[in-house]
Amino acid sequence: PWYPRLLRRSAVGSDEGSARVDSFKECLQQPGSVSVSDQLDFFKQGHICTRGLLSEDEMAELADLVHQAIKAGELEAWRWTVRSYFGEATAAVAEDVEDCIEILDGINVAFLQQFNLWRHSPVMHALAQSPRLAAVASALLGGKPAPRTCQW
Repeated sequence: PWYPRLLRRSAVGSDEGSARVDSFKECLQQPGSVSVSDQLDFFKQGHICTRGLLSEDEMAELADLVHQAIKAGELEAWRWTVRSYFGEATAAVAEDVEDCIEILDGINVAFLQQFNLWRHSPVMHALAQSPRLAAVASALLGGKPAPRTCQW
């Protein structure tokens, strides 16, 4: 199928996955920072690349956990796409991803859209509520109080 390999990854068992999420949540509690130079670049360009905000190990762990969150919401994302083209009644009869792909046969679907992963995934919730990322967002926004939930 055309959809990305990451959507077909298998999920980790719930006990192991829970421990990994707890570990990741803990590392996100550490405060983050951004240099004055980065703040000026953000002001001038409207964006920056913050290398080192998360370590390589944290990024690898995050990537794996995000893949799992995406996998968990895959069927709903496919149903949303079917619903967009054919309506609620057609989406309701799709029992699995293969049904959705069959219904959408011949339609060029650019991407699967998932909504509010932070509401359904503990790791995405931890990321959205991260003091580390909130501190960086606050610094980039001129020291204004950090948002409670980052909207990416």
